[in-house]
Amino acid sequence: MRRFITLLTMSTIAFTLAQKASAWDFSGNTDPWKIVLTADALQPSEMPMNYSEADKGWSTAVFTPTTESVQFSMRLYYGEPGSDNSFTIGNSNYTATPDGGWVSAAASNSSEDDDRYHRFGMSGLCPRSTYRIDITGDTSESFRYRVTEVHDRMYMYTISGDGVEQVAEAANDNGKFAFSLDLRKGMYLFLSRNQGAATWDEMQTDGGRFNPDGTDVKLPAEGSEFIGGTTSGAWQVTNTGRYTVTADWREMRLSATNEMYLYGSMPQWATKIAGATPTEYGKYTFTADLEAGEYIVLSEKSDGHDYGDIMKFNWAPEADTEIVNNELSGFSKKESGAWIASKAGKYAIEVDWENKTFKAFTVSVNLPLKSVDFAGGKKHYFLVGERMGEWHLQPEWELKEADGALVLNNRYIYNGAFAVGVVDNYADYASHTFTYYCSGMDFTTATTSSAGDISGTGRVYRQQKGKTRYNPSDVFYAKFDGEDRYFDGRGTFMSEIRVSLNGEGLPTSISFVKGTDAEASRQRVFTLVGDNIFNRNFSNTSGTGNTTMYNRAYSGWFDSWIQYDPATNAPYVDANGEYLYHTSFTPDYLTAHPVQFNLELPDGSEFAYTSGNIQFVEWSNLPNLDSDPYKEFYRAFSRTETIKDNMGVKAGEGYNFNVHVECTTDTDDNRTTTPSADWNCYVVRDMWIGGDIKFWSGWGGQRRRHKRRKRSPGSMARPERRS
Repeated sequence: MRRFITLLTMSTIAFTLAQKASAWDFSGNTDPWKIVLTADALQPSEMPMNYSEADKGWSTAVFTPTTESVQFSMRLYYGEPGSDNSFTIGNSNYTATPDGGWVSAAASNSSEDDDRYHRFGMSGLCPRSTYRIDITGDTSESFRYRVTEVHDRMYMYTISGDGVEQVAEAANDNGKFAFSLDLRKGMYLFLSRNQGAATWDEMQTDGGRFNPDGTDVKLPAEGSEFIGGTTSGAWQVTNTGRYTVTADWREMRLSATNEMYLYGSMPQWATKIAGATPTEYGKYTFTADLEAGEYIVLSEKSDGHDYGDIMKFNWAPEADTEIVNNELSGFSKKESGAWIASKAGKYAIEVDWENKTFKAFTVSVNLPLKSVDFAGGKKHYFLVGERMGEWHLQPEWELKEADGALVLNNRYIYNGAFAVGVVDNYADYASHTFTYYCSGMDFTTATTSSAGDISGTGRVYRQQKGKTRYNPSDVFYAKFDGEDRYFDGRGTFMSEIRVSLNGEGLPTSISFVKGTDAEASRQRVFTLVGDNIFNRNFSNTSGTGNTTMYNRAYSGWFDSWIQYDPATNAPYVDANGEYLYHTSFTPDYLTAHPVQFNLELPDGSEFAYTSGNIQFVEWSNLPNLDSDPYKEFYRAFSRTETIKDNMGVKAGEGYNFNVHVECTTDTDDNRTTTPSADWNCYVVRDMWIGGDIKFWSGWGGQRRRHKRRKRSPGSMARPERRS
């Protein structure tokens, strides 16, 4: 009987045994209910295998071979647990190698007189190294097995000069190695079983290097496969921050996370308040509602339950530190110390991981719409998109009800994705959470209306603080400026944007009415911007908020162009503690909602002004033009007569200036310009100016010209005219 069974597959074996009523299932522990592995070359030669419900498989204890190849068989116990019913299987056609992955194998009966011919194989073993054999189910006719090298410790390396540098090490915890470490954007990482290597050869010797197979995988990552004995491939860090990297040697997969968590003391310690992932350059931002006297700490632990549970993973100041608005404090990894909220309220918290600094300020939400504006679930409608504040609910893009539809007049539309956003409650409005309606179609000068009913396309968009949000799929896309004009398009002026609604107040379609060239010309804003044109009372280092780009680790002159409540001159601030950018630079909105700027003068006083003071105005529309001593100078640039460099002009008593011509190919000593009939002179007059400036025509890809350096404000003794 035994010799006959030897020729059959495992599934056939299962049904020919008198006491065996079903096929073998190695992914469970009932049939077989026990497995004993036998290998004469191992000590001990018989090893009971342990079943793991989590892994749905069986494993031996760790063993150390004395030869490079080992053969083994397995005795399977079936039937009632505790019974002696058993069957031995093996098959010499299959061989596994360390870290070579799973081998699918069929089984043959292994009898006493032909035992050496029916054993599974392992090869490529390294004597004195440690290994483990795993098996699991495959099909009823076969199973899978593998041999895995088991390491006591693993080491993480990065590139250093012409060699490598060890940056972390981790101990084996049931087949997993967990590394906790600071990583910087652009680092490349490798695993090795070799400790203390300084050269590539030392890290890779004896097949000791482990990483993705010949490719670079970006971190954070989930379940990144890796192999051993490789000399190419790596893990690449995309964001600076604190990382937990886990290498699972059973699965030969690596996962990495960089999230940090904020824990508080109320109502009890280890109440998780929020989590955040870092920006590209290591900035974590949180928004938290804190009680007066509440203690908070940072932690790497995602599932803390009490202070003792999280304290070994905490990052905190040297001693208990009261939060003072916009005041920096340092922190380190320690089991004591916390930040204390001095008063109850909503706090915007910024953690700079690269420099290990913590900053917070209380947020006072101030937005154009109030909770009463949403009474009874009243809906508000916005044009939302990447050129409308990057998918924020911007007041300048709110559509107003008119004649049973929604209308927005006088806006420039730039190439980019967009949709119609709908919000019906204040909490969502303040955090830029809305339902958006659209379809996957392009708008051009020939296609100005949507096709079909979009009322059934609603999807929810949740804006996230400190995160760069990309365009959703299947959205409207404006191409009014033409194909491939995203960066240099001048925008297309729309005299009307109209959205139709159904009986439930949901948008059904959208259409655009292009304005005339004359209308477009009147609605174009041309202004000065610069590194010293900002508000010192409301910036990213003072005041009641931060800008969206600052929270993503970017900064620049664009951070100055935030929106202010025209009634109070206080900046708008959303529930994330972020200011709102200006994104529609058209005269009607900018004039009604001027940006507030100020400048500290040498005597310590403050010179306040608005965007209206630095907006260029067509010279013939200037107020008090007849009394302006520069009137004839403006007129000269509105004719077609050639103007020479260094042309001396006396335009009025006490006013002397020289013309400096730049835009010409003439020689330095003989530069000239000849205005054409369709050009005109625009003027900004009577204002302070210093530092780098640019001439600008609006947000989001609009044109910028002529970067010039002027004297810094600190060296100015008096106001200077600039035209």
